[in-house]
Amino acid sequence: MEHDTPASSNPSMRMTDSSYAPASPTNDPRTGRRSAFVPLILMSIFLVSLLVRALYLSTLITHDSLFSFSQGADSAHYIHLAKNLIDNKTYAQDSPESRYIALLRTPGYPFYYAVFDYFGLAPKYVLFSHVLIGAIIPVIAAHIVYFATGSCLGMIISGLLCGFSASSILMTGEIHVDLLLGFVFLVAFYLLYKSLLSNNLFILMVSGVLFGISALIKPTMFLWPIYSLVVYYLLSKSVANPVSIKNMLIFVLLQFIIIGTWCQRNFVIENVFTLSPIGIHAMRLYLATEVELSLYSKNNKFTIEDIKSHQNIIRKRIETDLNLGKTPKEINQWLLNESLNIISAHPFLTYQFFVINILEKLKGPMPWWVYQKKMPADSLVSKIIPKLILFYALFTKVSLFLVLVFGIIVLILSRFKLNNAKKVSYYNYLALLLIFLYFSILSGFTFWTGPRIIFPAHFALISMFFIGIFNIWDTFHLKR
Repeated sequence: MEHDTPASSNPSMRMTDSSYAPASPTNDPRTGRRSAFVPLILMSIFLVSLLVRALYLSTLITHDSLFSFSQGADSAHYIHLAKNLIDNKTYAQDSPESRYIALLRTPGYPFYYAVFDYFGLAPKYVLFSHVLIGAIIPVIAAHIVYFATGSCLGMIISGLLCGFSASSILMTGEIHVDLLLGFVFLVAFYLLYKSLLSNNLFILMVSGVLFGISALIKPTMFLWPIYSLVVYYLLSKSVANPVSIKNMLIFVLLQFIIIGTWCQRNFVIENVFTLSPIGIHAMRLYLATEVELSLYSKNNKFTIEDIKSHQNIIRKRIETDLNLGKTPKEINQWLLNESLNIISAHPFLTYQFFVINILEKLKGPMPWWVYQKKMPADSLVSKIIPKLILFYALFTKVSLFLVLVFGIIVLILSRFKLNNAKKVSYYNYLALLLIFLYFSILSGFTFWTGPRIIFPAHFALISMFFIGIFNIWDTFHLKR
């Protein structure tokens, strides 16, 4: 392990108006003074977040003791694979459909579900675990804001915003990967930040392993190892430590090893070296379908029924090919070829729908009517959740404007005018911005998924919001 000289002990790197001395997680990152209130604040955020999610889930269970409310569009796939692990001691059954599902779905959530199911605790205690991890996420997000700003007020507000996140609360009651992915990803990011603050290689390695596991939870993380190099660099700059090439390579290599292991499994069994072909499916079933239907319809308008009908035709072709004995590799190939032919023939239309799909995810939480049928109309939750959805829809729009417009302008104008104490916090801002952009851009390939597909970046948006505010405040405070 390389032991670089901390910025606070190097006179040439010492900050001019406040020293950077993160000696412990409860120290103010800007003054180095220990704050006795930090553990209390974090515990309070956890308890509030836990209570809100427990209330939501208990209301669902009271209304539907059979847990049918937990079944989403993809839930059956994850449960099927989990049952295979328990009953057959294998990931896929010896049938075309089961093997294809096993190729599409990475093993993270099926293994997670199988642990509970093995002891007869699924799905009830799987959902209880969602309550727990959903309550921990706001705590970690709040602590990250505290690391970056040194503000207890920013920590409290950001923690509560994550704690009362309508998207997070609604996902508590679903058998789906996104909440678990958000949790593992956020823990990995937190440990990456902490490892750079303390220059600890072991913590960095744990972070790399967790990022690798997050790709096994959801394959949208397949590009993250390369992307994480830039995030690693920016966070290193934010803590004013030299970038360790050796540590960076170890961090990325661990991610590639974990992802590559599953790719090798798919190659051995299905002759396809891929983490998952789900991206090809999403491109054909969603983005390419939008482009295709717009060409056939008048004035580029088509209905939800048109989309569902077109998607069902594609899914039926896949099912027919599987029954005829075609390999997953052959099916993936024609899905990819059709998608590329449609997209390449109409690049401007593709770009238009791609941007529309991204903006759909950024509108805020899913509309209440999607969940309304699951809730008793006279319950407290059914009165609170719609108000939270409206609030977060507004907050998302406002925060996006401040973060992506005003905040970036101030960042550019002030970057070279501030002293070291102010400059380093901007690297936190940029690292979080990259995380937000990563998930937002990938979301352009699909629609109807709501904000869950960018949920792991939800904490990044809230953190950027407060880091941006404090950077702006510092800018004008410094000028005065």
